[in-house]
Amino acid sequence: MGLCKCEKRCVTALFCFEHRVNVCEKCLLEKHQTCVVQSYLEWLSNSEFENFCILCNYPFTDRETIRLKCLHLFHKDCLHSKQVSMSEETKTENRKCPRCLDKIFPVNNQTSPTIEVLKKWLLSTNWGRNGFGLPSDPTINDFAISKPPPVEAPVPRKKSIGSQERKPSSTVIEMDSSMPTIHETFQNITQERNFASRNKQSDNIPWQYEKNSSKLLTSDDNESKYKKRSVVSRFRYLQFRTIRKPLTIIIVFTFIVYILYSIFSRAMSDSSPLADHEVARNE
Repeated sequence: MGLCKCEKRCVTALFCFEHRVNVCEKCLLEKHQTCVVQSYLEWLSNSEFENFCILCNYPFTDRETIRLKCLHLFHKDCLHSKQVSMSEETKTENRKCPRCLDKIFPVNNQTSPTIEVLKKWLLSTNWGRNGFGLPSDPTINDFAISKPPPVEAPVPRKKSIGSQERKPSSTVIEMDSSMPTIHETFQNITQERNFASRNKQSDNIPWQYEKNSSKLLTSDDNESKYKKRSVVSRFRYLQFRTIRKPLTIIIVFTFIVYILYSIFSRAMSDSSPLADHEVARNE
């Protein structure tokens, strides 16, 4: 929902894809007769649009247009010619919009400024009158209405909001077959450089790009990283890794036993009778 730019500032859900503004139904009929208009939600989901009639591939501005109740736009003569080509016994519900296949004829209780214009145009044709259940008017000749021009072969491209179309260049550059290609030129330059370096016998070797240069630079690292180890080295590594933890536990346990043994042996020596006898004799 948004506000129209007109003086009344009407709240509307319609949105003009070409001008990127909200439009009310009055402005739709007065200022946007040839514009692609749909709901604002439709524009948010897909901002691409086609500013030409899909029945003839000509722009809407070329001839008079008519907007259906689904808001899709067509040239009057294109839509009329398509409907006249159908059988007179075609049911009303089978006359549909060429783009979205919505019914062309509005229901009786459906009304809006756009639908009123559509009804007025439908009543100006016999197939339209028959669709409303009215008899044919003998003064109206559906085949006397001017026929649309033949369908244009090249279909205009889709226009997207905010995008700029690039005009295709008509310049054609012809290449002489005798001229060397880029690959041949590059190969000749490389050969000349190699020949010059050999003649000068310089110690400075010109740098040459090689596809496997990265592999050459890191060959030592890769060799040491992915080098296969011998069976003996693997066995030693696994053996040391396996006994490392038990060996540590044994060493710690032995150290603790030694400390405890020292403490208890000293205590026992202090409390023995022989020690008391030695003390008494010394006195």
